[in-house]
Amino acid sequence: MSDRPVDLISGNVDCVIRGGSLDDSSLIARHIGDAPMVTCATPGYLKTAGIPAYPDELRNGHKLVSYLSPLTGRAFPFRFIAEGEMREMKLQYHIGVNESNAHLAAAVAGMGIIQTFYYAAKDELNNGTLVEILQAWRPASYPFYVVYPQNRYMTHRLRVFIDWLTEVFPAALRGYR
Repeated sequence: MSDRPVDLISGNVDCVIRGGSLDDSSLIARHIGDAPMVTCATPGYLKTAGIPAYPDELRNGHKLVSYLSPLTGRAFPFRFIAEGEMREMKLQYHIGVNESNAHLAAAVAGMGIIQTFYYAAKDELNNGTLVEILQAWRPASYPFYVVYPQNRYMTHRLRVFIDWLTEVFPAALRGYR
């Protein structure tokens, strides 16, 4: 497992799970679910810095922990639904990380506000370690796909694995098991 992109053909990889928009049309992509996103921070951080009432308030001195693309090194923008439209905010971040576990750990350590997948933060949200903020502007769910080469023979094992993913992954992305 890795957060970095993998070349399926040269890496001799059977399949990968990718999220977001897909660029390579030479691959077969099967939609396996959508992950809700949350914006959250620790109660201690929010007590000290204040709870933003609107997404634009994130520009006013809040510390943000951004997830950096392993491919480009650029921070993924914070996304919000505002007046029925998706709005991307490229915000100045306090800390940037390019690994999903470190991203969540930085928030749990009180280093600032993150925007992440609900499934990744659900335990911390349920036990009160993290608190969701800006719920009224929660972005659209993030799509995930299982992707595999179209010109490679699909083994029975791979077909069974992809069918299993299609069955169980949607619930896992929503935070259920």
